[in-house]
Amino acid sequence: MSKTFVYCSATGNGDYLAGLMKDHGYEILKLQPKKSFGKKGFFMMMHYGRLAMKRYAEPLLPYLYEEDVTSTLVLGSPVWASRFSTPINSFLKDHPLGNRKVVVILYGMGEKNPKAEKNVVKQLPGAIVYYLQNPLKNPEEVEKLLNSIL
Repeated sequence: MSKTFVYCSATGNGDYLAGLMKDHGYEILKLQPKKSFGKKGFFMMMHYGRLAMKRYAEPLLPYLYEEDVTSTLVLGSPVWASRFSTPINSFLKDHPLGNRKVVVILYGMGEKNPKAEKNVVKQLPGAIVYYLQNPLKNPEEVEKLLNSIL
Protein backbone atom coordinates (compact mmCIF):
# COMPACT_ATOMS: atom_id res chain seq x y z
CA MET A 1 0.00 0.00 0.00
CA SER A 2 1.22 3.48 -0.77
CA LYS A 3 1.01 6.97 0.64
CA THR A 4 -0.04 9.62 -1.87
CA PHE A 5 -0.04 13.40 -1.76
CA VAL A 6 -2.50 14.86 -4.28
CA TYR A 7 -2.22 18.60 -4.69
CA CYS A 8 -2.63 21.74 -6.74
CA SER A 9 -0.27 24.70 -6.86
CA ALA A 10 -0.90 28.09 -8.39
CA THR A 11 1.81 30.12 -6.65
CA GLY A 12 4.48 27.54 -5.72
CA ASN A 13 3.36 26.83 -2.15
CA GLY A 14 1.94 23.45 -3.12
CA ASP A 15 5.07 22.53 -5.09
CA TYR A 16 7.21 23.33 -2.07
CA LEU A 17 5.02 21.20 0.15
CA ALA A 18 5.11 18.36 -2.41
CA GLY A 19 8.90 18.27 -2.27
CA LEU A 20 8.78 17.82 1.49
CA MET A 21 6.05 15.17 1.23
CA LYS A 22 8.24 13.25 -1.23
CA ASP A 23 11.05 13.37 1.34
CA HIS A 24 8.60 11.76 3.80
CA GLY A 25 8.01 8.83 1.41
CA TYR A 26 4.83 10.00 -0.32
CA GLU A 27 4.07 9.47 -3.98
CA ILE A 28 3.25 12.83 -5.55
CA LEU A 29 0.34 13.62 -7.85
CA LYS A 30 0.14 17.21 -9.06
CA LEU A 31 -3.21 18.10 -10.59
CA GLN A 32 -2.72 20.39 -13.55
CA PRO A 33 -5.52 22.22 -15.34
CA LYS A 34 -5.81 21.88 -19.11
CA LYS A 35 -5.84 25.66 -19.32
CA SER A 36 -3.09 27.55 -17.49
CA PHE A 37 -4.14 29.60 -14.46
CA GLY A 38 -2.73 32.64 -16.21
CA LYS A 39 -1.00 35.65 -14.76
CA LYS A 40 -1.09 35.80 -10.98
CA GLY A 41 -2.95 38.74 -9.58
CA PHE A 42 -6.22 40.20 -8.42
CA PHE A 43 -8.28 39.18 -11.48
CA MET A 44 -7.02 35.59 -11.36
CA MET A 45 -7.87 35.44 -7.67
CA MET A 46 -11.39 36.80 -8.25
CA HIS A 47 -12.05 34.53 -11.24
CA TYR A 48 -10.98 31.31 -9.55
CA GLY A 49 -12.51 32.30 -6.22
CA ARG A 50 -15.88 32.64 -7.95
CA LEU A 51 -15.47 29.22 -9.59
CA ALA A 52 -14.40 27.63 -6.31
CA MET A 53 -17.52 28.98 -4.59
CA LYS A 54 -19.57 27.01 -7.12
CA ARG A 55 -17.39 23.91 -6.57
CA TYR A 56 -16.44 24.05 -10.23
CA ALA A 57 -14.49 21.01 -11.42
CA GLU A 58 -11.61 22.33 -13.52
CA PRO A 59 -10.79 20.23 -16.63
CA LEU A 60 -7.44 18.57 -15.88
CA LEU A 61 -4.60 17.11 -17.86
CA PRO A 62 -4.67 13.29 -17.68
CA TYR A 63 -3.18 11.79 -14.53
CA LEU A 64 -2.76 8.37 -12.96
CA TYR A 65 -4.18 7.70 -9.51
CA GLU A 66 -4.42 4.17 -8.18
CA GLU A 67 -7.19 4.37 -5.65
CA ASP A 68 -6.96 0.71 -4.73
CA VAL A 69 -3.31 0.84 -3.70
CA THR A 70 -3.36 4.15 -1.81
CA SER A 71 -3.57 3.48 1.90
CA THR A 72 -2.87 7.03 3.08
CA LEU A 73 -4.19 10.01 1.15
CA VAL A 74 -3.20 13.60 1.84
CA LEU A 75 -4.83 16.37 -0.19
CA GLY A 76 -3.08 19.71 -0.57
CA SER A 77 -5.01 22.72 -1.79
CA PRO A 78 -4.72 26.47 -1.87
CA VAL A 79 -7.70 28.17 -0.28
CA TRP A 80 -9.87 29.90 -2.87
CA ALA A 81 -12.87 31.80 -1.49
CA SER A 82 -12.73 29.66 1.67
CA ARG A 83 -12.96 26.48 -0.41
CA PHE A 84 -10.90 23.88 -2.24
CA SER A 85 -9.20 24.91 -5.46
CA THR A 86 -10.97 23.93 -8.68
CA PRO A 87 -8.45 21.17 -9.58
CA ILE A 88 -9.07 19.52 -6.18
CA ASN A 89 -12.81 19.75 -6.88
CA SER A 90 -12.18 17.81 -10.10
CA PHE A 91 -10.23 15.14 -8.26
CA LEU A 92 -12.98 14.76 -5.66
CA LYS A 93 -15.60 14.54 -8.40
CA ASP A 94 -13.64 11.76 -10.13
CA HIS A 95 -12.72 10.00 -6.86
CA PRO A 96 -15.50 10.43 -4.29
CA LEU A 97 -14.00 9.74 -0.88
CA GLY A 98 -17.22 9.39 1.08
CA ASN A 99 -16.36 9.06 4.75
CA ARG A 100 -12.82 7.83 4.06
CA LYS A 101 -10.39 9.32 6.52
CA VAL A 102 -8.18 11.77 4.68
CA VAL A 103 -5.73 14.45 5.76
CA VAL A 104 -6.17 17.84 4.10
CA ILE A 105 -3.48 20.50 4.15
CA LEU A 106 -4.80 23.88 3.10
CA TYR A 107 -2.40 26.68 2.30
CA GLY A 108 -2.64 30.31 1.37
CA MET A 109 -1.09 33.71 1.62
CA GLY A 110 -3.41 34.94 4.35
CA GLU A 111 -4.21 34.13 7.94
CA LYS A 112 -5.73 30.86 9.08
CA ASN A 113 -9.18 30.48 7.58
CA PRO A 114 -11.65 28.73 9.93
CA LYS A 115 -14.43 29.07 7.35
CA ALA A 116 -12.34 27.11 4.83
CA GLU A 117 -11.74 24.37 7.37
CA LYS A 118 -15.50 24.15 8.07
CA ASN A 119 -16.25 23.98 4.33
CA VAL A 120 -13.74 21.15 3.88
CA VAL A 121 -15.18 19.14 6.77
CA LYS A 122 -18.68 19.70 5.39
CA GLN A 123 -17.54 18.36 2.00
CA LEU A 124 -15.36 15.56 3.46
CA PRO A 125 -16.85 14.57 6.84
CA GLY A 126 -13.95 12.28 7.78
CA ALA A 127 -11.23 14.84 7.01
CA ILE A 128 -8.54 16.03 9.38
CA VAL A 129 -7.73 19.58 8.27
CA TYR A 130 -4.59 21.65 8.77
CA TYR A 131 -3.74 25.12 7.50
CA LEU A 132 -0.34 26.49 6.55
CA GLN A 133 0.18 30.19 6.04
CA ASN A 134 2.42 30.81 3.03
CA PRO A 135 4.57 27.63 3.18
CA LEU A 136 7.31 29.13 0.99
CA LYS A 137 7.97 31.85 3.55
CA ASN A 138 7.43 29.72 6.66
CA PRO A 139 9.49 26.54 6.19
CA GLU A 140 9.89 26.02 9.95
CA GLU A 141 6.11 25.94 10.40
CA VAL A 142 5.76 23.47 7.52
CA GLU A 143 8.42 21.11 8.88
CA LYS A 144 6.89 21.28 12.36
CA LEU A 145 3.44 20.39 11.01
CA LEU A 146 4.67 17.57 8.79
CA ASN A 147 6.75 16.06 11.57
CA SER A 148 3.73 16.10 13.88
CA ILE A 149 1.22 14.55 11.46
CA LEU A 150 3.23 12.15 9.29
